[in-house]
Amino acid sequence: MGGLTALLIGAFYAYILAAPLCHATAMPRLLPEQEQIIDFPNGAGRFSGDRAELNSEVEVLRGRGMLAQVVERLDLTADPEFSARFQSEETLRVQDAVISKLLEAVTIRNISQSRVLHVTVESEDARNAALIADTIVKLYVSHQIETKEKAAEQAVVWLTERVTAMQTNLQTAEAKVSAFTAGTELVSVAALRGLERQIKELRSRIATAQEARVASEKRSAALEAAVTSPEKVIASADERLAGLLDGMQEEPALGRAVEARFQTVLQLSREDLFWSQQRLAALRASEAELSAQVSQQSRDLITLQQITREAEAASVLYEHFLSRLNEPTALQGNHRANSRILSRAGVALRPSTPRQTLIIAMSAVFGLLASLAVVLGREMQGDGFRTAPDPSCTNSAYRCGTGRRNPFDGSV
Repeated sequence: MGGLTALLIGAFYAYILAAPLCHATAMPRLLPEQEQIIDFPNGAGRFSGDRAELNSEVEVLRGRGMLAQVVERLDLTADPEFSARFQSEETLRVQDAVISKLLEAVTIRNISQSRVLHVTVESEDARNAALIADTIVKLYVSHQIETKEKAAEQAVVWLTERVTAMQTNLQTAEAKVSAFTAGTELVSVAALRGLERQIKELRSRIATAQEARVASEKRSAALEAAVTSPEKVIASADERLAGLLDGMQEEPALGRAVEARFQTVLQLSREDLFWSQQRLAALRASEAELSAQVSQQSRDLITLQQITREAEAASVLYEHFLSRLNEPTALQGNHRANSRILSRAGVALRPSTPRQTLIIAMSAVFGLLASLAVVLGREMQGDGFRTAPDPSCTNSAYRCGTGRRNPFDGSV
């Protein structure tokens, strides 16, 4: 009797009380690697496919932001299944309540050892369940594309600002190079190297002129110190004076000619010393002027090279940022999601829950177990005698009583 009662209760619940629910499952597949039509970075990164990112994508699909878009897209606040209990509340509270109700109806899981997700929605209406599941997956794919487009737009804005700043810096650096080149005497590096070679030649000539001046000073000093005619001849090393000195022994009147010739040689020696000194001073002045010029042009060259490098660096940066600016522009319309819809949700032909057969079978089993429990309980609580020896075993005194005879063997 108890099993029949439990069976009836289970049937009543399965066929009358329980609301039939239909399940619909859509399956997106995550794409860790995807080939671009144009091999440019997409600005939003790629899906690596590890467990952490799979769990993150599951939470994105279950996020209230994503489900809020589903509620707005399908107008679920007007669906009695989701909002019948909240119609009297405020609009925002109704929307939050509907999102929470939808979150309870959505189940998302990852198939083990794969990148496929199951987005399952249960609803009283099979078509509504399939529509909600497909909408969640479509919005998820669209969300990925929108994320990349927003990243590209932000990159374009930032790169445009940087390109403008780099262009200004480049123009300033090039103007600085032009102004410095116009204001310096430096013609080229080769001209500077030519001036350095001239300095080397001048220093060599200065050394030679200095030796000549020293020789002139010694000769003039020797001539100035000569007193006698032989000393004058030796100091002057003049052949004509030596010839006049030889002739003066035979003709003493040549003494005046010897003195006149010596004075001429002495005067020439003084003039030679003067001009050697002038030549050395001129060479030293030229060397000092060229050294100052080379020093100044060397400093100008260093400055020119520095500002030229700054201009070249600014040019490289400008070209780099300009090329990077062109990349997001070229990617317009080429953004692809990191997932695709592997399977759309199908409309269930019959409700998935409740499972009437399983509920009835479980009710019958539960009823039988309950009946057995009741019988065993009553049996354990009974205090009568079931066989003839039982009373004698209970007490040694004789008792009178009646019993029922066994019709088969005649025993009491």
